[in-house]
Amino acid sequence: MALYQGRGCIARGVLVISSMISAFLLMYAAIELPGSMIGALVWWVPLFMQSRYEKLSFWQGFFWGLIVFGFYLSWLGCMLVQHAGWRGLLVWAMSVVWFSSASGLWFLGTGYSWILSTVLFFLFLTRLSLLPCGVAEGYCLLNPILPFFSSSCDEKIANELIFIQPWWYGNKNPMFVGYRMVDALNDCILQYPNAHAIVMPESTFCFDLHEYEKFISIWSDGLEGKTILLGTHRKFGNGYLNSVVAICDGKIQKVYDKQHLMPFVERVPNCFELLGCAHLFLKSREQAIPQKGDDVFIIGQESYQVFVCSELFFQTKKVKGLPIIFLWNDAWLQFCWTQKLALKFVHYFAWLHGVAVIHASTQGRTNLCRCVQPCK
Repeated sequence: MALYQGRGCIARGVLVISSMISAFLLMYAAIELPGSMIGALVWWVPLFMQSRYEKLSFWQGFFWGLIVFGFYLSWLGCMLVQHAGWRGLLVWAMSVVWFSSASGLWFLGTGYSWILSTVLFFLFLTRLSLLPCGVAEGYCLLNPILPFFSSSCDEKIANELIFIQPWWYGNKNPMFVGYRMVDALNDCILQYPNAHAIVMPESTFCFDLHEYEKFISIWSDGLEGKTILLGTHRKFGNGYLNSVVAICDGKIQKVYDKQHLMPFVERVPNCFELLGCAHLFLKSREQAIPQKGDDVFIIGQESYQVFVCSELFFQTKKVKGLPIIFLWNDAWLQFCWTQKLALKFVHYFAWLHGVAVIHASTQGRTNLCRCVQPCK
């Protein structure tokens, strides 16, 4: 009897160790270090081999999830602490428990059908896991095939566009930001006089543009006939809209408001509204409803469809078959490995829909072959 119990303890210990190995291989696959592709290929093998000898349990899957999702959502914890203080960690912990419960059910289901349970698990993660936020959406960065896509930025496309990285992002002084933009635009005129347009990512000018309209003519000075595609904010009612504006010859030619609102950043899920916790996240910024608008911009002789940040990651609108200009603020993702993982999703999105995606981020990640790095 003692020998049997000893073997049982050893078997359970092996199961725990195999789960740990699997979890760390999956985490290693995300951080894009040498050999991380091996982790992407084999992270499931220890679990599969062990499931041949003994059924995986819900609690084994739950604790596997605590490790994996605690790591994969670490950026969310840091972001919520910055945005809402230490109380934001409660939302992070609830999110990790939610996803870990899903992995527990996955482990439990492998005892009946490994393939079916695994497929349903990842479909849930990437399509439905954000249901508690009131939307039938999933968390795209948990897509298991992302590590197999390149996150490099060496594509040579859109020679007529120039990218400016907003090194001033996060500065709270609108006058400082506005005049630094003037300097950067002047650099563009000198370096690329024949370019059709200048692209600046989401939240480049993160203030109400209506309050600083005088900058519009200043930014356009010397750029006759050229388009400035700018990520900015606009006050609307009691809240702010995350917008893209096209400026040409000193006038706003077109405005497009981002349609998808990110939970806890641009909106608070209804369940937290009911609990009276909304002020922990949006603080003094009340939610504004985006205005419906056309997302096709004509630059030079080309038509482009514009996507802003989570619109692409959550695939919330129809892809029209045009080249896409994707403006995003990857500073929210906190860590370099998370930002690279998001960039892999951009390449996956381009492959999935068969369109060219020109991406420009606040941290300088772009595949535009003409870039201006302004001097600070």
